[in-house]
Amino acid sequence: MKRLSAFIVRHPRLVVALWVVALALAAFPAGSLSDRVSNGGYEVAGSQSDKVERLNAARFEGGRHQPLYAVLRGNGGEVPPARVKALAVALRQMPEIRVLAPQSERGVTLVPFLVPGDIAAAQKQVGAIRTTVSRVDPEAQVLGEAAVWEEATAIAEEDLSRAETLALPLTLLVLLVAFLSVVAAGLPILLALVSLVVAFATLSLLGMVIDLSVYVTNTVTAIMLGLAIDYSLFIITRYRELRKGNGGDVAASLEGTLQTTGRAILFSGITIAVGLSSLAMVGVGVFNSMAIGASLAAAIAALGALTLVPALLCLIGSGIDRLQLRPFARAAESARLWRGLARSVLARPWPVLLGAIALLALCALPLTGINLTYPNGYKLLPRDNQLQQASATTARVLSPGALDQLVILTTAPPRRALATVRNAPGIASASAAGTSGRLVRILATPDVAGNTPAADDLVRELRRSLPRALGQKALVGGDPAVGPDLLDRIEARFPWMIAAACCLSFLLLLIAFRSLVVPLKAVLTNLLSVAATLGLVCLLFEGLGSADGIAWFVPPFLFAIVFGLSMDYEIFLLSRVRDEHLAGASNDEAVTQALVRNARPITLAALVMMIVFLAFGMAKLETFQQLGVGMAIAVFLDATVVRCALVPAALALLGERNWWLPSPLARLFPTPRVQRSETIS
Repeated sequence: MKRLSAFIVRHPRLVVALWVVALALAAFPAGSLSDRVSNGGYEVAGSQSDKVERLNAARFEGGRHQPLYAVLRGNGGEVPPARVKALAVALRQMPEIRVLAPQSERGVTLVPFLVPGDIAAAQKQVGAIRTTVSRVDPEAQVLGEAAVWEEATAIAEEDLSRAETLALPLTLLVLLVAFLSVVAAGLPILLALVSLVVAFATLSLLGMVIDLSVYVTNTVTAIMLGLAIDYSLFIITRYRELRKGNGGDVAASLEGTLQTTGRAILFSGITIAVGLSSLAMVGVGVFNSMAIGASLAAAIAALGALTLVPALLCLIGSGIDRLQLRPFARAAESARLWRGLARSVLARPWPVLLGAIALLALCALPLTGINLTYPNGYKLLPRDNQLQQASATTARVLSPGALDQLVILTTAPPRRALATVRNAPGIASASAAGTSGRLVRILATPDVAGNTPAADDLVRELRRSLPRALGQKALVGGDPAVGPDLLDRIEARFPWMIAAACCLSFLLLLIAFRSLVVPLKAVLTNLLSVAATLGLVCLLFEGLGSADGIAWFVPPFLFAIVFGLSMDYEIFLLSRVRDEHLAGASNDEAVTQALVRNARPITLAALVMMIVFLAFGMAKLETFQQLGVGMAIAVFLDATVVRCALVPAALALLGERNWWLPSPLARLFPTPRVQRSETIS
């Protein structure tokens, strides 16, 4: 950090120029990120649904096609055959589309057809198909998974634009309160925008060689805006503080800033990246994408805060305080609120500690009744969406599972296999769909809606009963079978993901703070914070809301991001405690100084993140609502209950034992020398 600060002081224009070049080079690929993402990545490697998907694509005609449906409704009676025929003829004239036998019931006719390619390829054709269908029959509607994803992608893009429009002005207002200077408030926004473009460009290039989920765009934007602004806030706050004590010496102030806050940002970025990369342990493509994107966001945000922001501070010089709101600045510098808070916590550490633990445990209680769901198909869309309502109506009239097709592969004789599947409990209808060697394919319609607990139970029961009834191998796949496979995989891998994140974070904090006690306390505290967050999400969306359950990828993702963000504020607070302690302060004095100096920037940084996350939590897609609101809850709990009460109380009670490290380990990690800021009494 000392060498980095020396280089930046000598060559600030070069550092800024390198970022300008990076921004210029990133502009074009960043704009094409939307073309690199897809709606795939839900396959569970080695599961039955994955095996069926691969065998179906490799061995059967039409196996690489995606099913879509044209729906026609009669005006008070049955749909005239001429309407159905005209629509089928128009669809057959489109390249490579195969029209299947229509299905009619109570004035509704469903015309299934197959579109070549995977779900991403089919989604790209939905617009042209919808145009053709509406030209032939304006009242007809196009339904199916590809149509749903096309609609969901458009909604997600609207949500992203609306979130950015809401978050940035409000964030700028908070930064004005934080810095009380227009110039200082503009730097974090600048870093966030530059970092976001660079991150999008990097992901766009990665998307040329690996699969990226469509969720990665919203995920990276939310995390990047939060982290880049937070890191900048801490860097600028510490720099201004040291600059006053150094008589305006830029070089000394930057060196002190990077050796203290810069070091904390470095470890924070690494720790958050580690927490987020643990998502890859689930072994599902969509988690891999989110792990890559979110970890990349943390790394670029940290890099920008450690290079671009200090370089700009060098060039701006005393201008950092230009346009300062001086009356408010003097009031903020007095820090009376935080000094009083520190004295109250240190005076009664046991009641504060036990009260904070009890509150978090109470918040975590609803987690015991969590119900994980796999919202897919039309259930992914908002309930007031026209496509969702049309799909629900069609399923209600024809069959609850009319739009959710099971694919069953078996080596049993074709007639026997078809008869057995037709007679299986929970199957509304079934039809033979070809043979390949000894392998028989059967398409079955369940009598329950897909991606529901009832559908999951049906899939598991068919997997148990069909091999016994047929006396042959039988695999059950298709869209309704992906949900139970994903839920089973998460249940199996989630504990290992938690263990990996805890162990790696413990090791990083051991290196950062040269203590065994501090990392252990941090890991336990953050686990409690994650449990409280998930509990409140369950309460809000299941207990008090109308959600059927918590979306399947919300708990793993919330754990990864909340665990990382909790470590973020923990590192900033503990870094300040350690710096004050190494500079000669007693344990209680170090805790007091850390709270007085860091409570305000941590609170304002948390407010920035809450604004960003709540803006994304206002999404129309319920899955994003759960993620955004969950992350905002986590930041609120972490910045209030955990950082202002639980952690200081625990530090006060442990005293000098906080910094205990066995001699063999102490020799591995040298003790850094730090510059202590002016004491606030």
